Amino acid sequence: MVDFAAAVDDSFLEQLQLEDLEKGGRKCISDEERAAVLAILEGKDYKLSAGGSLSNTLVAISRMSKYATRHPGATMPYGRQNLSVSVACSLGPDPLGDFYRSKLGRAGVQVLSPAADTGTTGSVVVLTTPDANRTMLSYQGTSASMDYTPTLDANVTGAGVLIVEGYLWEMPETINCIKKAIATARKNGTKVALTASDASCVERHGMEFWSLLEDGSIDVFFANEAEALAMCAIKGVDVANAPAAVDYLSQHCKLVAVTAGRHGSYLRRNKQTAHVLPFWTEKPPVDTCGAGDAYAAGVIYGLVSGAELEEMGQMGSRIASAVISHAGARFTVGDAEELSRERLFNRPYSNAPVQQLDSAENSLDDVYS
Repeated sequence: MVDFAAAVDDSFLEQLQLEDLEKGGRKCISDEERAAVLAILEGKDYKLSAGGSLSNTLVAISRMSKYATRHPGATMPYGRQNLSVSVACSLGPDPLGDFYRSKLGRAGVQVLSPAADTGTTGSVVVLTTPDANRTMLSYQGTSASMDYTPTLDANVTGAGVLIVEGYLWEMPETINCIKKAIATARKNGTKVALTASDASCVERHGMEFWSLLEDGSIDVFFANEAEALAMCAIKGVDVANAPAAVDYLSQHCKLVAVTAGRHGSYLRRNKQTAHVLPFWTEKPPVDTCGAGDAYAAGVIYGLVSGAELEEMGQMGSRIASAVISHAGARFTVGDAEELSRERLFNRPYSNAPVQQLDSAENSLDDVYS
């Protein structure tokens, strides 16, 4: 999806005259409605970007890999330098599709999929009002469907990790492709990571997510606290907080990572647990959009780099802190250069076991019981 982001006032939203549009909400619009919105937006300042939750994660992984290994003295395990990062997506044969492919390519993410023969690249018009509410107008376009191509099959077969967005279940014509990719990954030893994406998405498609978790298809599951609680509620399990949700979800997945805002994140792999506090900079956060995408990037980067569980969570927290320290959801080259100088990203990882949480206040088992 290509994002059109603009700062507007409340009167602009009224001018759009879109039925059932709620400030701060998300609305799917038609091609004609998108054209009308962009016509009204013409002449105003707006920023064009290659959007999408998954692209945010992939760009962060690619940039962190590139700069951490470039910095003098940086050390990563053998075979894990300059990670190859790709995305499979559906783009139209139009300038927006060309723009998306070019922007991700410049960020080190290869776009595997050729342009469709017809259609229009999907987009999201993001309108931010002075009260910091974001109203999103989404046109799915070509992203509503996707083919499972031989190129995609070959790349999944040779990948270390396949990351799947939960948002894709909102588009029924993509599900067949997703299932084929996951089946190929399982057959070839490729780890599969699934992001819950949004609590409302979990409410609508949580049973499909559970089906994948319970049959062993998912190796890594990402969620925020609201999404994790919603996943548990689907199974009739009443849990009160993120640690308890992690405890339950980890019974069905090898690695579970759940973010909980100012409380940090909770991770469990096998019987190891970690509670990682947020990384706060001297200045307050500027823009929290994309924080979850950045956190997932840090955990995946740590996973493929041989980091221990707590280090994975620390990497997620640190990359997220960099993203929320400036406007925009994208992990920048400057962010990568800065973090590459830090010890967390600039040393060989030890094989020492992660210390178990031992305080009654923070222990996942104690909270759950």
